[in-house]
Amino acid sequence: MFVILDLDGTIVDTTSIESLRAKKDWRGCIANCNSTALFNDIRDVIKTIRANEVRVGIVTNSVSYYALALLKHHRVQYDALICYHDTARHKPDPEPVLAAIRKMDCPNLLGWGIGDHASDCEAYRLAGISAAGAGWNPNLSTDVAWKKVIFKPKDILELVGIQ
Repeated sequence: MFVILDLDGTIVDTTSIESLRAKKDWRGCIANCNSTALFNDIRDVIKTIRANEVRVGIVTNSVSYYALALLKHHRVQYDALICYHDTARHKPDPEPVLAAIRKMDCPNLLGWGIGDHASDCEAYRLAGISAAGAGWNPNLSTDVAWKKVIFKPKDILELVGIQ
C-alpha cells in the first residue's frame, strides 16, 4: 500500500509564493519558504501513515532543489520524491507517478494519489491508481474526475485503512 502526494497545494500551502512559482523563480521560492505553511495535520498524517508501513511518495512538477528545500524546511518525511528533472515526461503524464511507485518498490498498484490540480488527477488515473482531491485546498480543481474528494488530511488515514 502507498500514498502519492502532490507537493504544492496538497502538502504545503504555497499561495504566498505563487507568483514566484509561476515565474519559475525557484531561488526566490526557497528564500521565501518561511512564508509557506503546511496544511493542518499533514505532517502528523504522513508520520502515522509511514509508521503503519504505508509508503509515502511525493510527485511534483517543481525542480528538486526547491522541493527538497521546502520539504526540509517543513520537516516532511517521505519514502520517494520525484521532481521535474527525474523523468522525461511530467504530470499529467503518468511517468513520474510510476517512477515513484518503482522507487518505493511497490509492484502492485494498491494505493492512492492525492492532489489539487487536474494534472494530478490525470496522472494518477493514467498510472492506474485511485485519485483523491485535496479538498482542504480552496483552489482544488473540481471539474475533473476525482474518485473521491477528501476534506482534511486526516481523511487520508481512512483511504489507506488506518483507523
